[in-house]
Amino acid sequence: METAKALMTPVNVQEEVVHPPGVNNAAGNAPGLFTQIIWIGSMVTGVVLLLASQKAVAAGSRRWTVSALQAIAGLAIVGIASCFTIWMASSWYGMELANAGETWLFLWLAGSAFFLLQSSLLNWIGFRAIPLLVLLMFFSVPLLNMAPEFLSQTTRDWIYSWTPLRFAAGGLREVMYFGGLDAAHSNALILWVVAGGFLVLLLSSGFKANRATDAAPTSVTGDTIK
Repeated sequence: METAKALMTPVNVQEEVVHPPGVNNAAGNAPGLFTQIIWIGSMVTGVVLLLASQKAVAAGSRRWTVSALQAIAGLAIVGIASCFTIWMASSWYGMELANAGETWLFLWLAGSAFFLLQSSLLNWIGFRAIPLLVLLMFFSVPLLNMAPEFLSQTTRDWIYSWTPLRFAAGGLREVMYFGGLDAAHSNALILWVVAGGFLVLLLSSGFKANRATDAAPTSVTGDTIK
């Protein structure tokens, strides 16, 4: 009898969960959910601050100053929103977090990179950037919780390889389940580069607008003299 059992099951399979996601973590999909929430929240923040900056410029404020204040206010709002999201997930929904502080810091970094990217596009091309941002989210979200090996080569090369949502979700997964901020070093570095690059673009949009604004009164004055 024992010989028959050994022939029927020659290999003894034993499962062991090495990095359990914890209670109420959406079966390990919480990083993807956090990424979606902070992307949408950052985009709403960017649109509201763009409208406020346009009113400030119309009232006579300097565009470069407005762009700088837009960046500062946006980063502060994203930090508060990230903190509230982590607190809400933990307190309201009972999500178990190994290190809520480190999760908040990385979510703030991801949200800052998202906000600066979105606001740069909004400042340079206006509200026409919104459909592009929505499409980027639409095509990126289904990939956040999938292993790259399950994706087609085209999807991996043209979307997964560069979408910023992937680095945010991957970094959050490392922070929440694989050892904290130390494990998320590579994804954090990429998000820092994204944030720094688009911060420069956001601030430079104020200089571009200033040149356009300064040119208009000169032309009007010249026509008046003529």
